[in-house]
Amino acid sequence: MVGIYKGMEIVLNEQQILMLENNYEAWGCNLFEAKSEKREWCENAQSKMRYGKSKIQEQINKVGKHLKEDKELTYREKVKYYTENDPFFDENLANLNLSENLITSTCNKAKEAFDDFKSNLAQKFLFVDKQNDKYTYNQLTKLNTNYTALAYLLTDFRSRKGLIGESFDQIFTKYFETPPNSMNESPFFNLIIEYFSNREEAVNIMSGVFKTIKGTGDIGAASETAALNILSEHFGEENVIVFSGDFSWPDFLGIDMLVLDEDLGWGWVPVQVKTNIDSCYGNKKFCNNICIGKEKKTQTWKIKIYDGGEEIDKSLI
Repeated sequence: MVGIYKGMEIVLNEQQILMLENNYEAWGCNLFEAKSEKREWCENAQSKMRYGKSKIQEQINKVGKHLKEDKELTYREKVKYYTENDPFFDENLANLNLSENLITSTCNKAKEAFDDFKSNLAQKFLFVDKQNDKYTYNQLTKLNTNYTALAYLLTDFRSRKGLIGESFDQIFTKYFETPPNSMNESPFFNLIIEYFSNREEAVNIMSGVFKTIKGTGDIGAASETAALNILSEHFGEENVIVFSGDFSWPDFLGIDMLVLDEDLGWGWVPVQVKTNIDSCYGNKKFCNNICIGKEKKTQTWKIKIYDGGEEIDKSLI
Protein backbone atom coordinates (compact mmCIF):
# COMPACT_ATOMS: atom_id res chain seq x y z
CA MET A 1 0.00 0.00 0.00
CA VAL A 2 1.00 3.60 -0.49
CA GLY A 3 1.83 5.34 2.78
CA ILE A 4 0.40 8.82 3.37
CA TYR A 5 1.97 10.79 6.17
CA LYS A 6 1.68 14.19 7.80
CA GLY A 7 3.60 17.01 6.14
CA MET A 8 2.29 15.85 2.75
CA GLU A 9 5.00 13.17 2.46
CA ILE A 10 4.07 10.05 0.55
CA VAL A 11 6.40 7.05 0.28
CA LEU A 12 6.07 4.59 -2.59
CA ASN A 13 6.09 0.86 -2.16
CA GLU A 14 8.84 -1.22 -3.83
CA GLN A 15 6.81 -2.01 -6.93
CA GLN A 16 6.09 1.65 -7.61
CA ILE A 17 9.73 2.61 -7.03
CA LEU A 18 10.76 0.04 -9.63
CA MET A 19 8.26 1.58 -12.07
CA LEU A 20 10.12 4.86 -11.78
CA GLU A 21 13.56 3.36 -12.31
CA ASN A 22 13.51 3.43 -16.08
CA ASN A 23 15.63 1.07 -18.14
CA TYR A 24 19.26 2.08 -18.35
CA GLU A 25 19.50 2.64 -22.10
CA ALA A 26 21.41 5.86 -22.65
CA TRP A 27 19.34 8.92 -23.55
CA GLY A 28 19.48 12.67 -22.96
CA CYS A 29 22.70 13.95 -21.45
CA ASN A 30 23.66 10.32 -20.72
CA LEU A 31 24.38 9.97 -24.43
CA PHE A 32 27.59 11.84 -23.67
CA GLU A 33 30.45 10.17 -21.83
CA ALA A 34 30.08 10.04 -18.04
CA LYS A 35 31.94 12.76 -16.08
CA SER A 36 32.90 14.43 -19.35
CA GLU A 37 32.80 18.17 -20.03
CA LYS A 38 30.03 17.55 -22.58
CA ARG A 39 27.87 15.69 -20.04
CA GLU A 40 28.31 18.45 -17.46
CA TRP A 41 27.52 21.19 -19.97
CA CYS A 42 24.44 19.33 -21.17
CA GLU A 43 23.12 18.91 -17.64
CA ASN A 44 23.61 22.62 -16.95
CA ALA A 45 21.94 23.51 -20.25
CA GLN A 46 18.92 21.40 -19.34
CA SER A 47 18.23 23.57 -16.29
CA LYS A 48 18.41 26.75 -18.39
CA MET A 49 16.46 25.62 -21.44
CA ARG A 50 13.00 26.52 -20.15
CA TYR A 51 13.89 30.22 -20.19
CA GLY A 52 14.10 30.12 -23.97
CA LYS A 53 10.85 28.19 -24.51
CA SER A 54 9.12 31.03 -26.40
CA LYS A 55 11.97 31.21 -28.92
CA ILE A 56 11.96 27.42 -29.31
CA GLN A 57 8.20 27.39 -29.85
CA GLU A 58 8.56 30.18 -32.41
CA GLN A 59 11.00 28.05 -34.39
CA ILE A 60 8.79 24.95 -34.15
CA ASN A 61 5.82 27.01 -35.36
CA LYS A 62 7.92 28.15 -38.30
CA VAL A 63 8.72 24.53 -39.15
CA GLY A 64 5.02 23.65 -39.01
CA LYS A 65 4.07 26.54 -41.28
CA HIS A 66 6.82 25.62 -43.74
CA LEU A 67 5.63 22.02 -43.96
CA LYS A 68 2.01 23.10 -44.32
CA GLU A 69 2.79 25.46 -47.20
CA ASP A 70 5.31 23.26 -48.98
CA LYS A 71 4.41 22.23 -52.51
CA GLU A 72 5.36 18.60 -51.89
CA LEU A 73 2.38 16.62 -50.64
CA THR A 74 4.69 14.27 -48.72
CA TYR A 75 5.88 17.25 -46.65
CA ARG A 76 2.39 18.63 -46.03
CA GLU A 77 1.30 15.24 -44.71
CA LYS A 78 3.89 15.48 -41.91
CA VAL A 79 2.03 18.26 -40.09
CA LYS A 80 -1.64 18.37 -39.12
CA TYR A 81 -3.37 21.61 -38.14
CA TYR A 82 -6.56 21.73 -36.13
CA THR A 83 -9.84 21.98 -38.00
CA GLU A 84 -13.21 21.86 -36.30
CA ASN A 85 -14.62 18.92 -38.23
CA ASP A 86 -11.52 16.71 -38.16
CA PRO A 87 -12.25 13.62 -36.01
CA PHE A 88 -8.53 13.32 -35.30
CA PHE A 89 -8.97 16.11 -32.73
CA ASP A 90 -12.32 15.01 -31.26
CA GLU A 91 -10.86 13.47 -28.09
CA ASN A 92 -8.72 16.51 -27.38
CA LEU A 93 -11.62 18.89 -27.83
CA ALA A 94 -13.89 16.76 -25.62
CA ASN A 95 -11.24 16.70 -22.87
CA LEU A 96 -10.71 20.45 -23.16
CA ASN A 97 -14.44 21.14 -22.84
CA LEU A 98 -14.82 18.74 -19.91
CA SER A 99 -11.93 20.28 -17.98
CA GLU A 100 -13.28 23.77 -18.67
CA ASN A 101 -16.79 22.93 -17.49
CA LEU A 102 -15.60 21.32 -14.26
CA ILE A 103 -13.01 23.93 -13.31
CA THR A 104 -15.02 27.04 -14.18
CA SER A 105 -18.01 25.77 -12.21
CA THR A 106 -16.21 26.99 -9.07
CA CYS A 107 -13.43 29.16 -10.54
CA ASN A 108 -14.63 31.80 -12.98
CA LYS A 109 -11.08 33.15 -13.22
CA ALA A 110 -10.10 30.12 -15.29
CA LYS A 111 -12.49 30.99 -18.11
CA GLU A 112 -10.06 33.52 -19.56
CA ALA A 113 -7.35 30.88 -19.96
CA PHE A 114 -9.72 28.50 -21.75
CA ASP A 115 -11.08 31.29 -23.98
CA ASP A 116 -7.54 32.34 -24.95
CA PHE A 117 -6.61 28.74 -25.74
CA LYS A 118 -9.70 28.20 -27.90
CA SER A 119 -9.18 31.47 -29.78
CA ASN A 120 -5.82 30.13 -30.94
CA LEU A 121 -6.96 26.64 -31.94
CA ALA A 122 -6.50 27.38 -35.63
CA GLN A 123 -2.76 27.71 -34.97
CA LYS A 124 -2.55 24.39 -33.09
CA PHE A 125 -0.75 21.69 -35.00
CA LEU A 126 1.20 18.54 -34.41
CA PHE A 127 3.71 16.50 -36.32
CA VAL A 128 2.28 13.26 -37.64
CA ASP A 129 3.15 10.09 -39.50
CA LYS A 130 0.76 8.75 -42.11
CA GLN A 131 0.40 5.06 -42.80
CA ASN A 132 -2.37 3.53 -44.91
CA ASP A 133 -4.36 6.80 -44.83
CA LYS A 134 -4.26 6.87 -41.02
CA TYR A 135 -2.49 9.54 -39.01
CA THR A 136 -0.53 8.85 -35.85
CA TYR A 137 1.40 11.20 -33.59
CA ASN A 138 5.07 11.74 -34.33
CA GLN A 139 7.07 11.97 -31.11
CA LEU A 140 8.59 15.21 -32.39
CA THR A 141 5.36 16.86 -31.24
CA LYS A 142 6.70 16.64 -27.68
CA LEU A 143 10.05 18.28 -28.39
CA ASN A 144 9.10 21.86 -27.50
CA THR A 145 8.55 20.96 -23.83
CA ASN A 146 11.23 18.27 -23.53
CA TYR A 147 14.12 20.28 -22.12
CA THR A 148 16.28 17.17 -21.78
CA ALA A 149 16.06 16.44 -25.52
CA LEU A 150 16.61 20.11 -26.37
CA ALA A 151 19.69 20.23 -24.12
CA TYR A 152 21.05 17.15 -25.92
CA LEU A 153 20.53 18.88 -29.28
CA LEU A 154 22.19 22.09 -28.16
CA THR A 155 25.18 20.22 -26.69
CA ASP A 156 25.57 18.23 -29.90
CA PHE A 157 25.49 21.48 -31.93
CA ARG A 158 28.04 23.09 -29.59
CA SER A 159 30.41 20.16 -30.08
CA ARG A 160 30.04 19.87 -33.85
CA LYS A 161 30.57 23.61 -34.38
CA GLY A 162 33.49 23.89 -31.97
CA LEU A 163 31.80 26.46 -29.71
CA ILE A 164 33.38 25.18 -26.49
CA GLY A 165 34.46 28.62 -25.25
CA GLU A 166 31.10 30.33 -25.76
CA SER A 167 28.37 30.89 -23.16
CA PHE A 168 25.02 29.12 -23.05
CA ASP A 169 23.23 32.29 -24.22
CA GLN A 170 25.56 32.72 -27.19
CA ILE A 171 25.17 29.12 -28.31
CA PHE A 172 21.41 29.15 -27.74
CA THR A 173 21.09 32.27 -29.92
CA LYS A 174 23.16 30.74 -32.72
CA TYR A 175 21.10 27.55 -32.70
CA PHE A 176 17.53 28.68 -32.13
CA GLU A 177 17.32 32.22 -33.53
CA THR A 178 17.01 33.15 -37.19
CA PRO A 179 19.97 35.40 -38.09
CA PRO A 180 18.80 39.04 -38.55
CA ASN A 181 18.65 40.34 -42.15
CA SER A 182 19.48 36.89 -43.44
CA MET A 183 17.83 34.54 -45.90
CA ASN A 184 19.07 31.58 -43.86
CA GLU A 185 17.00 29.88 -41.19
CA SER A 186 18.26 28.80 -37.79
CA PRO A 187 20.32 25.59 -37.51
CA PHE A 188 17.51 24.11 -35.40
CA PHE A 189 14.93 24.85 -38.13
CA ASN A 190 17.20 23.35 -40.79
CA LEU A 191 17.81 20.21 -38.73
CA ILE A 192 14.09 19.46 -38.40
CA ILE A 193 13.45 20.06 -42.11
CA GLU A 194 16.44 17.86 -43.01
CA TYR A 195 15.10 15.17 -40.69
CA PHE A 196 11.77 15.21 -42.54
CA SER A 197 13.78 15.06 -45.78
CA ASN A 198 15.52 11.89 -44.51
CA ARG A 199 19.00 13.44 -44.62
CA GLU A 200 21.32 10.88 -43.02
CA GLU A 201 23.13 13.22 -40.62
CA ALA A 202 19.89 14.78 -39.41
CA VAL A 203 18.27 11.37 -38.93
CA ASN A 204 21.27 10.21 -36.88
CA ILE A 205 21.16 13.32 -34.68
CA MET A 206 17.42 13.01 -34.18
CA SER A 207 17.76 9.38 -33.11
CA GLY A 208 19.17 10.70 -29.82
CA VAL A 209 16.20 13.05 -29.53
CA PHE A 210 13.70 10.24 -29.92
CA LYS A 211 15.54 8.03 -27.44
CA THR A 212 15.32 10.92 -24.99
CA ILE A 213 11.64 11.60 -25.61
CA LYS A 214 10.93 7.91 -25.04
CA GLY A 215 13.09 7.78 -21.90
CA THR A 216 11.54 10.85 -20.30
CA GLY A 217 8.10 9.71 -21.46
CA ASP A 218 8.50 6.34 -19.74
CA ILE A 219 9.46 8.06 -16.49
CA GLY A 220 6.60 10.53 -16.85
CA ALA A 221 4.10 7.74 -17.44
CA ALA A 222 5.34 5.87 -14.37
CA SER A 223 5.09 9.08 -12.33
CA GLU A 224 1.52 9.64 -13.49
CA THR A 225 0.58 6.07 -12.57
CA ALA A 226 2.07 6.49 -9.10
CA ALA A 227 0.37 9.88 -8.68
CA LEU A 228 -2.96 8.45 -9.82
CA ASN A 229 -2.70 5.68 -7.21
CA ILE A 230 -1.94 8.20 -4.47
CA LEU A 231 -4.69 10.65 -5.40
CA SER A 232 -7.25 7.89 -5.98
CA GLU A 233 -6.55 6.46 -2.53
CA HIS A 234 -7.24 9.79 -0.86
CA PHE A 235 -9.97 11.36 -3.02
CA GLY A 236 -11.55 8.18 -4.39
CA GLU A 237 -11.15 6.83 -7.90
CA GLU A 238 -14.42 8.42 -8.98
CA ASN A 239 -13.07 11.85 -8.00
CA VAL A 240 -9.93 11.76 -10.16
CA ILE A 241 -9.92 12.44 -13.91
CA VAL A 242 -6.76 11.91 -16.00
CA PHE A 243 -6.07 14.11 -19.03
CA SER A 244 -2.48 13.18 -19.78
CA GLY A 245 -1.68 11.59 -23.10
CA ASP A 246 0.40 11.86 -26.26
CA PHE A 247 -1.04 15.23 -27.18
CA SER A 248 -3.35 16.52 -24.49
CA TRP A 249 -4.82 19.99 -24.78
CA PRO A 250 -5.56 20.26 -21.04
CA ASP A 251 -1.88 19.44 -20.53
CA PHE A 252 -1.03 22.60 -22.48
CA LEU A 253 -2.82 24.50 -19.72
CA GLY A 254 -0.98 22.64 -16.97
CA ILE A 255 -3.70 20.08 -16.25
CA ASP A 256 -2.51 16.48 -16.03
CA MET A 257 -5.43 15.49 -13.82
CA LEU A 258 -8.39 16.91 -11.92
CA VAL A 259 -9.37 16.00 -8.37
CA LEU A 260 -12.65 16.80 -6.68
CA ASP A 261 -11.93 18.30 -3.27
CA GLU A 262 -15.03 18.30 -1.09
CA ASP A 263 -13.34 19.06 2.25
CA LEU A 264 -12.10 22.56 1.38
CA GLY A 265 -14.94 23.37 -1.00
CA TRP A 266 -12.65 24.09 -3.95
CA GLY A 267 -14.55 21.85 -6.36
CA TRP A 268 -12.51 20.34 -9.20
CA VAL A 269 -8.86 21.30 -8.79
CA PRO A 270 -6.20 21.04 -11.55
CA VAL A 271 -3.26 18.77 -10.75
CA GLN A 272 0.23 18.87 -12.23
CA VAL A 273 2.36 15.72 -12.01
CA LYS A 274 6.11 16.28 -11.89
CA THR A 275 8.83 13.67 -11.59
CA ASN A 276 10.76 16.15 -9.42
CA ILE A 277 8.88 18.14 -6.74
CA ASP A 278 11.32 21.03 -7.31
CA SER A 279 9.81 21.49 -10.78
CA CYS A 280 6.39 22.35 -9.33
CA TYR A 281 4.99 25.85 -9.67
CA GLY A 282 1.81 27.76 -8.96
CA ASN A 283 -0.48 27.86 -12.00
CA LYS A 284 -1.80 31.43 -12.00
CA LYS A 285 -4.44 30.62 -14.59
CA PHE A 286 -6.52 28.89 -11.91
CA CYS A 287 -7.90 29.81 -8.49
CA ASN A 288 -6.16 26.81 -6.92
CA ASN A 289 -3.96 24.03 -8.16
CA ILE A 290 -2.09 21.04 -6.78
CA CYS A 291 1.31 19.74 -7.80
CA ILE A 292 2.56 16.29 -6.89
CA GLY A 293 6.15 15.18 -7.37
CA LYS A 294 8.92 13.18 -5.75
CA GLU A 295 12.15 13.96 -3.98
CA LYS A 296 14.69 12.21 -6.13
CA LYS A 297 17.05 11.07 -3.38
CA THR A 298 14.41 9.73 -1.00
CA GLN A 299 11.81 8.46 -3.49
CA THR A 300 9.35 10.33 -1.27
CA TRP A 301 6.35 11.94 -2.91
CA LYS A 302 5.02 15.30 -1.76
CA ILE A 303 2.09 17.50 -2.61
CA LYS A 304 2.31 21.26 -2.96
CA ILE A 305 -0.84 23.37 -2.90
CA TYR A 306 -1.20 26.75 -4.58
CA ASP A 307 -3.77 29.51 -4.19
CA GLY A 308 -3.73 31.93 -7.12
CA GLY A 309 -0.16 30.98 -7.97
CA GLU A 310 1.18 31.26 -4.41
CA GLU A 311 2.16 28.19 -2.41
CA ILE A 312 0.11 27.83 0.76
CA ASP A 313 0.70 25.83 3.91
CA LYS A 314 -2.50 23.83 3.97
CA SER A 315 -3.01 20.09 4.01
CA LEU A 316 -5.49 18.29 1.82
CA ILE A 317 -4.98 15.07 3.72
